[in-house]
Amino acid sequence: GSAQTLAAGLDLRLSNESAEITYLLKTSAFYSGGADVGAGVFFNEDDDWVPSISWVVSGQGLGQVKALSYGVGVKAYGLFVDKPEQDGGAIAIGGHLRYLLPVNMPIAVVAEGFTSPKITSFNDVDNILELRLSAEFEVNQAARAYIGYRSLEADLDKESNYELDNSLHVGVRLTF
Repeated sequence: GSAQTLAAGLDLRLSNESAEITYLLKTSAFYSGGADVGAGVFFNEDDDWVPSISWVVSGQGLGQVKALSYGVGVKAYGLFVDKPEQDGGAIAIGGHLRYLLPVNMPIAVVAEGFTSPKITSFNDVDNILELRLSAEFEVNQAARAYIGYRSLEADLDKESNYELDNSLHVGVRLTF
C-alpha cells in the first residue's frame, strides 16, 4: 500500500512593490514525489489583486542526476486590475525545475513558469504569463529562504503586456 502524508506550509514572497502569500498543502503519495496544492493571493501597490489556486505534481531525479527535481501542473488565476473593465482569469499550465547545487550548504536553483493560451483565458484576459527564477537556502527541514526574480504579466482586451510584477523578491517557505 502507499502511505500518504500531509504537510501544510506557508509561502510569503515580498518585493518593494508587491507581496504574495500562499497556503500550501503537500501530499507525498507517489514514490519520492507528491503533489503541491496551493491557494494564494498576489497584490501590488497599483491595487491589482491576483488570487490563485495551483496543483503541481513533482518527481525526483532524472537518470543519474538525482539532484534535479521537476514538477508539472495547472494554476488557475483570477485577475482584478485597477482599470475599468479589465478583469478576468485564466487556467494556465506549467511547471518547475529545481537543481540542488553540489556544495556543502543546501542551496538550490529553481526555475518556474506558467502560461495560459487564449482558449483557457476568460472575460477581459487573453493570456497570463508568469516566470520565476530563484535561489533557495534551506535553513532546516521546516524553513527555506529564497531570493529571486519574477515577471507576471497579462494580455488584456484593452492593453497587451499589462505588467503586474517585474522585480526582485525575497521570500520564506515554512512547513508545519
